[in-house]
Order: sequence, then structure tokens, then C-alpha cells
Amino acid sequence: MNSYSSSEILQQATVELQQAHIKEARFEAELLLSHLLNVPKEYFVHQNMSIDNNIYTEFKELIAKRKTRCPIQYLLGEWEFWSFQLLISEGVFIPRPETETLVELALEHNLSHCKSLIDLGTGTGNISIALAKEFPELLIFAVDISKQALLNARNNIILNGLTKRIKLVQSDFLTALNPGLFPAPVMIISNPPYISPLEATQLMDEIKLYEPVTSYLADNNGLECYFRIIQQLDTWNLRPLYLMFEIAPHLADAIIEYAQIHSFILMNSRYDLGGLQRALLFERVGADPCVCLQRHGSINLN
Repeated sequence: MNSYSSSEILQQATVELQQAHIKEARFEAELLLSHLLNVPKEYFVHQNMSIDNNIYTEFKELIAKRKTRCPIQYLLGEWEFWSFQLLISEGVFIPRPETETLVELALEHNLSHCKSLIDLGTGTGNISIALAKEFPELLIFAVDISKQALLNARNNIILNGLTKRIKLVQSDFLTALNPGLFPAPVMIISNPPYISPLEATQLMDEIKLYEPVTSYLADNNGLECYFRIIQQLDTWNLRPLYLMFEIAPHLADAIIEYAQIHSFILMNSRYDLGGLQRALLFERVGADPCVCLQRHGSINLN
């Protein structure tokens, strides 16, 4: 059986990825090989391993897929968020570092006084899991319209031992939820689609060719989903009621203005590491408690 040295195949893969205009070619080659060998990426700095033919073949296949711009997160099947590992399935939106700004704002607000949290558009479940780890008493409902996303989130919830803390609900944002079932104070948190059709033409191929378009594309110049969520909350006359969004920075003023029309006042905002406004926190004012009867659907994790 043929064998290859790790240094040789890493060098070859790096050249191939560079020719395919992958920016961090060496880094990604090391990530993929370390994943196959189940060793830390740093291992290759001082070690030259003998690679058997089976691993070499798998590695070549991964490099070939990456050259087509398939996201490395899909190839690895996992990625880190908020210092824990997430399983990442193809066809599910990949969490970005910017979304940690949303978690930071939640920590700054101190959700310990809230009794329930609703995560709209949960995707992999990254926000729900991060906040469940930070707030052990919080009851969390992770909502998504995509069954594929909910299955991915379910696997991550199980992986992180949080099946008793996080419940999955299939719904188009708040459409299938009954507000009377959620004990107040309630926090609604969302990283909704906010890329406009015009902006989408400028996205990287990794996004355009592989990630689900429904997870990032929004009409009305990127504002559609924010406005829909705020409109749906018109019937949620719970008090206290908090609303937190991840945003595209240039949409902040329009979202704040629309939220104010619907009785939400801006409490706080947070900027990402690049100095861009990335998260907004609102509170509903002037609302009286009521129970609105709507259909509620959930996926049993047990």
C-alpha cells in the first residue's frame, strides 16, 4: 500500500487551493487533514506523518470539493461557536462570528430575569445553545421554518446535553406560536435573513452556490424579515417583552424607526469587533397581557 508524507500532501494541497483563489490555503489544508486524522491542526508544525492511501484519497476528495468553493464548514461537518462545537449539515446556514455579538448583548442585558426565550430562525441552534449555557434557568424555544435546520439543531442540542432546556418548534417566525404558552418576561431573539437581492449578487461563491438562499436573502432592501417579525408581535401583548436582532449595520435606522411605530423602544445596541453596529435590543412599551389563540406545533426531542 502506498504511503505519503503529511508535509508533501499539505504542500500540494496548499498550491491547489491557492490556484483556486482560496485565501487561507495552508490553514484550510491543515484543518482538513487534521480532521481526517483526528489530530490537532498544530500537530503538523513539528511532525511529519506517514499518510496511508485511504486517508490520502479522502483528503484529495475534500480538497477537490473545496476548490469548487464548497464551504469548509460543510466539509468538516462541524465548526466552533461561542467556544463550543456545532455540527454543521449541508443546506443549513453556517454561523458567523458576528452573531456572537448578539450573545454578548444578551449577556450585557442579563437574561436571568427573563423566564422564556424564543430564538427565531435558529438554524444550527447556535444562539439557543450559547444562551442555554449562559443562563441555566432560561426556558428556550428554538424556531425555524426549515425541517432540515431543525434536525441539525436537534443534533446539536443533544450533543450539548440540552434536550430538557431547549424545545424545537417548526414555524414561519411567530406564525404557529401561541403567546399564551410563554411565561413572561419573554425575550425574542433573531438573526434573520437581511441580504438584499442586489447585495446577494456580490456574495462569495461559498454562499451563493451552497448555503440556502432562504437563510440570507430578504426583500425590501433586506428589511422584509425584521418588519414581518415586528408586525407579528402586534398580537403579542405580553409584558415585559424584549426583542433582539442581529442586523446589517446600514439597516439600523430603518429598523429602529419601524420598531418605534410598533411600540418598541431601543434599549441598547452593540458593535462587532470591526466597529460596526451589529445587534439591537428593544423593549415593548404600553402593552397589556393577553392570550392569543393560535396553533402551536413542536418537535419532540425525547
